[in-house]
Amino acid sequence: MSFTQFKTLILLFPLIFSLDYYDQTGSTWGGDCQSGIIQSPINIKTSDAEKDNSKFSFKSIDYTTIQSTSITYQHGYSISTPSLDNGDITVVINGTEFKYKINNIHFHLNSEHTIDDKLYNMEMHVVHENTNTSDTNNLHMVIGYIFESGDDYEDNSFLESIGFNTGETVTNVNVKNIVKKEDIYYYKGSLTTPPCTEDVNWVVVKDIKKMSKSQYNKFKEYVIKLNNKYNKGNNRKTFPLNERKVYKSGVNENKQNKFIKISSIFCSIFFFYSIKYMYLRYIFRI
Repeated sequence: MSFTQFKTLILLFPLIFSLDYYDQTGSTWGGDCQSGIIQSPINIKTSDAEKDNSKFSFKSIDYTTIQSTSITYQHGYSISTPSLDNGDITVVINGTEFKYKINNIHFHLNSEHTIDDKLYNMEMHVVHENTNTSDTNNLHMVIGYIFESGDDYEDNSFLESIGFNTGETVTNVNVKNIVKKEDIYYYKGSLTTPPCTEDVNWVVVKDIKKMSKSQYNKFKEYVIKLNNKYNKGNNRKTFPLNERKVYKSGVNENKQNKFIKISSIFCSIFFFYSIKYMYLRYIFRI
């Protein structure tokens, strides 16, 4: 990919590329970035995450393929979908249904969220906007995918499909290839770039995705070449929970909960008949 192609991206995303990540916290950013109390990203401590499928669940995923007429993609950073005409996703949060549409997909060099204090190589954010724009408390939903690279890892097929391997402009993006119903962490937080508004339902996918070392190196090279102040990455550091709770839910969590319930029922039945059998033996001296 040529640097000329990156200029297009700079024009489309002037805010992101002018951000100062010098100390990785956004200390020079204003607004909620300084005064907010439920900022993102956070460190997710897996042992503290509470199982509760009622907090968040996927109801339906009805994306359509993002066509080239409605996207602008440049290798290493963003897919823009300003027309918001690419289908939608319906989720249930605390018993209430919300319908969201994709606004953009972007990537961070080094993960923004950490898992048990571990920082990973990359994080992809699928940013959604609420179709009900008057609901200012739930205006955004971001699905975060954390990636880890390794010498023995093969190319990630989704990243390959959007041009990570060649740097070529893609003709379409099938978001269904990455956004699926799976186990997640859920919490309430903020945008990780200005204005850092605290209106985000954060969904961080539990499964750490894999990417090849070459894919990661190309991504890192382009991000740093674009702006050398990103030599430490364009990821914001984590913030304290401030009494927030992180919940975990999903497909496998449901299966596990059902298994536990069924196991409990069988154990109860076995215990009941065992006691009954022992009682009968005692009465009739069997």
